[in-house]
Amino acid sequence: MDAPVGDLIAVFFNENAELFTSPVSGSAEIDIGVDGSVRSSKIDLRAGEGILTLGGWSSAVKSFGASAAFDPGRNEFSVDEIRWEGDASSGAVAGTVSLAPAADGKGIDAVHFVLQNGPITINQPDYFDAPWTIDRSAVAGEYDTTKNLVSISELTADFFGVTVQGGGSYAASAKQSPALKADLTLNGSLSPETLLKFWPKGLAKSARDFIGKRMPSGKLSGVSASVNLLPGAIAADGTLPDEALTLKFRADEAKVFYAPEMTPLVGVSGEGLLKGNSFRFDAEKARVGKVAITSGQVEIPVLSPKGAPGYFRLHAAGDASAILSILNEDPLKVLAETKFTPEQFSGPVRAEVEIQRPNLNIAPPDSYRYKGVATFESLAVEGVIGDASLSSGEGRLDLATEGMVIRSDARLGDAPLTIEWRQRFYGKGDKTILHVAGVANSATADLFGIPTRQMVQGEIPFSAKAVGGVDAFRALDLEADLTEAILIAEPLGWVKAQGASAKGSAQFSFSPEGTKVSELTIVGDGISIAGDAEFVTSGAVKSFDLSTFRLDKAANLAMTGRRDEGGALVAEVRGDYLNAGEMVRRLIDEGVGGGDATPFALKARIDRVDLRAGASYANAAFEFARSTGKIDALDFSATSAVGKKLTIALNPAAEEDGAQTLEARSDDVGEMLAAIFAITSVKGGDGWLDFAFTPGAKGAPKTGSLAAHDLRIVKAPLLAKIFAAGSLTGLADLMNGEGIELKKAMARFSIEDGAVRIHEARATGPSVGITAQGAFGLDGERMVTLKGAVAPAYGVNSLLGKTPVIGDLFVSRKGEGVLALSYDVGGPASEPRVTVNPLSAFTPGLFRRMFEGRVAEEDAPSTDEASPN
Repeated sequence: MDAPVGDLIAVFFNENAELFTSPVSGSAEIDIGVDGSVRSSKIDLRAGEGILTLGGWSSAVKSFGASAAFDPGRNEFSVDEIRWEGDASSGAVAGTVSLAPAADGKGIDAVHFVLQNGPITINQPDYFDAPWTIDRSAVAGEYDTTKNLVSISELTADFFGVTVQGGGSYAASAKQSPALKADLTLNGSLSPETLLKFWPKGLAKSARDFIGKRMPSGKLSGVSASVNLLPGAIAADGTLPDEALTLKFRADEAKVFYAPEMTPLVGVSGEGLLKGNSFRFDAEKARVGKVAITSGQVEIPVLSPKGAPGYFRLHAAGDASAILSILNEDPLKVLAETKFTPEQFSGPVRAEVEIQRPNLNIAPPDSYRYKGVATFESLAVEGVIGDASLSSGEGRLDLATEGMVIRSDARLGDAPLTIEWRQRFYGKGDKTILHVAGVANSATADLFGIPTRQMVQGEIPFSAKAVGGVDAFRALDLEADLTEAILIAEPLGWVKAQGASAKGSAQFSFSPEGTKVSELTIVGDGISIAGDAEFVTSGAVKSFDLSTFRLDKAANLAMTGRRDEGGALVAEVRGDYLNAGEMVRRLIDEGVGGGDATPFALKARIDRVDLRAGASYANAAFEFARSTGKIDALDFSATSAVGKKLTIALNPAAEEDGAQTLEARSDDVGEMLAAIFAITSVKGGDGWLDFAFTPGAKGAPKTGSLAAHDLRIVKAPLLAKIFAAGSLTGLADLMNGEGIELKKAMARFSIEDGAVRIHEARATGPSVGITAQGAFGLDGERMVTLKGAVAPAYGVNSLLGKTPVIGDLFVSRKGEGVLALSYDVGGPASEPRVTVNPLSAFTPGLFRRMFEGRVAEEDAPSTDEASPN
């Protein structure tokens, strides 16, 4: 008789297979026809604990039961229930199983089945992270016994809140991995955590690890899978060929760690594609910190073996500070060796960045690679050099693993610039190369530690190359067009006018100790300078060597200088020519030797020196020394154009903090007065001048006295006005001709707050005697306030004054005669008001004061009157 149940078991297990290791009990009903054929049968089996073996797979079973009926006419089993309970799984199925007998009538060629189940629980910790339950399923297919091939034509299963639909085939192999084909779709959405519950541990392990470790949250939907595993396609380590698997999915609101140590992507939405040994995710939007990601991509071309590069690409938009904050995190730290911080940067930036790292759970920092391009507008970098900031930047940044290149139009301080900034991130040596071209001013030079404010005014087109580190440049090469700038050598009274051609170049080197300038050259109309110098960090000169220093009509010299151990700058000057008129003016008007003055010493030997009012001297020798608060030495000697000697020497103070006196002696007093005070109306004479001042006493008056004999007054406008006002036309004509001879002259004066105050002055000669008191300004309108008396024919006029007792009555002041005119002068020097009282000429000297102006010495004009604003 036929035994279909036995045939069915033999199909899967062969005739001698043991289904259970424990005894099976149950009942069977068989309906046999009169011809001996089986018309129907029923079977009801029960088994206790044992080992259930199915096709080489064994599992411990606590219980097993099957209830089915066989219809021989249809060769079909109607399975009421197959129920089992064990450690690996438990559940129940029902349905139909039909048999296709072999052509020779021996055995079964195929088994067709349609099965449904109630809940089935699968617990396979070696294959899955957690037990999972199939709430409902339906499967239809066949098993081809000749090929050992299971084909699923239709599959529907509900588990973890989603529904899986599809079909496929499976063929086991005893010697290699099985063959598997499947096309599945998943309806519904699930979290990454849920996805991993039914993702087999050994299937596409690298991609599985990526989702498990780098995607902690999100909503996955639209999942579809296509499997095409050929026999033996699965490697021993579980690796699949790319063509063996195609899994597509959509992610929304996901969180992804593109690099384990860095701020994750959040709010990720996009499409993913997992293949057998590669993974790719295209993001439509996301955020990293405060940076908006407009698009992005995760691409891992090789999932296994571990260590192949993975790529993370981002198109981002945000503030420069926010973007750099991300790139400056471990392990990238792109600003680590620049001493910049992300907070120093601001402005809108659009960037494309690619980060490459090995596909490892932990990748060493030096294994990262990155590149990117950023475009920016209105970029600002605070403190790019010292306290100066870069602003209004528009340009592009190219980022690479080794460094970055910024090309931009911007402003540095007040200067408009074109910048190419190359920054190397790693290694030794210079990391920064900065090419800058633009228009600079003094403020720009200050940024590089180059003191120019007192020498340069205006805008200067320039180009420069600086190398070193962004926090401290090591060297700078500079070329500049000085044509439109105003160059000033204030002590020499020299100015290069705007528009006069001039170009300059220099090489600078910087260190914590200061700045060195080498190969300095400035060449142009009326200027030629060449040499080198060194400055301390404060900008003060440490040393200099100017082999050429030529300023048209101001200087043609060679100069060297260096600070000694005591801090004094010791300089030496030699040359053909120096115009020192402005230096003398400043000495007279402003004084020297301030209380905080830097110690200084100078020796000079100059063939020709021009002083004030056209006075010129040859063979000038000058020595000067100044310590803090006082002048220690000042000696000058030279010969005038007509061979007259001029000497100036410093007399030390009687007390430590007392006044010091300069004493000048000359065989040509007129030339000396022109050279020192710019007085040109005195000619010839022999005499001396002393000038006392108190170093360090700001605002203190400087006092002086003058004595001379045998000189001549020629073309003195103010004196001519006095003579004219007194109707002394003969004296006026004489002075405007060959001059008025004076046998003796003296004056006591002081200089304070820009005005010369004359305490006493008198001069006498055969033709005239004159006295004066008052003041005149040195600046502005040069206001004048003077009073005194003029005695014509002084030689005769003064005889009575020399008579004892009577002389004192008629002549009460030296320099006057018996007959003398009182005068009063006031107003600007260019148009002074001159008043002469003719009655005073016939008044005895004792009473003449009644007719003089009311200005006494103590009422001399104030500084404001003498030098108005």
